[in-house]
Amino acid sequence: MGLFNFNSKEKQAESQALAKKLETFLDKLAQRADDLYKEVQATAQEIADTDQDIYKRNYYQFKAGIIAQFTAIVQKGANTFHTQVAPLAGWTEQMTLSALYNSWHAKVLHQMTTLFDSVLERDLEKQYAEAMAEYEQNREKFHCRQCGAKLKLDKFYFIDTYIQCEFCQTQNTFDPGSKAKGIEVFVYPLAELRCHHLKMAHKAIYKEQGADGGLESFRQYAKALVGEMDRILPGLEKQHQDFYNRLIHDYRSYGQSW
Repeated sequence: MGLFNFNSKEKQAESQALAKKLETFLDKLAQRADDLYKEVQATAQEIADTDQDIYKRNYYQFKAGIIAQFTAIVQKGANTFHTQVAPLAGWTEQMTLSALYNSWHAKVLHQMTTLFDSVLERDLEKQYAEAMAEYEQNREKFHCRQCGAKLKLDKFYFIDTYIQCEFCQTQNTFDPGSKAKGIEVFVYPLAELRCHHLKMAHKAIYKEQGADGGLESFRQYAKALVGEMDRILPGLEKQHQDFYNRLIHDYRSYGQSW
């Protein structure tokens, strides 16, 4: 009996030591995650705001780097637990050790998946307003390079386009501006933003009545969405109508709104 008690106490001490080592190891990883999280909270919005590239490549490169660092932390914790800790633990120890690991894992994973939630990556309305202001400025100063006549544009151009002077027939290149050229990139997200209330209304109906019951509300949302796309980027009405047709076709075919 004495030997059994001794071994039991020894086993308990080993278990406590293993749990303490795991806790210390995970605390160090948690501190790294906390520091990284605070860094993002302090700098991410400024990086997004100062990135003038229409594709936000600098910001997304920063974001990808942070996510990669969080992923490395998660993987290091997981690999250490599953390969170096769990195999040493008995059945009764697994509950304590798993609780420590699962609590740490849930916290770090939550940080990784939410750390950019508060960052406004794009002020789409502001970007659109700036693009249109640039376009109007370029349109107003667009004159024939040969005779100097003021050239009129019969539609909206978001790419470099040859325009023939009606007076001297000279071909002139109209440059809408770098920001205007990027309008096509955010036509859909801006239209979706403007129609967000209809999207949410449809989702509520869809959840309550299913695909068949939600068809009409989805049609209203899709119609409003395409209408906004026409207003944001005129001249592509046919392409936008084709997009609307695909949305309705996919909804009817698959019975899902997204």
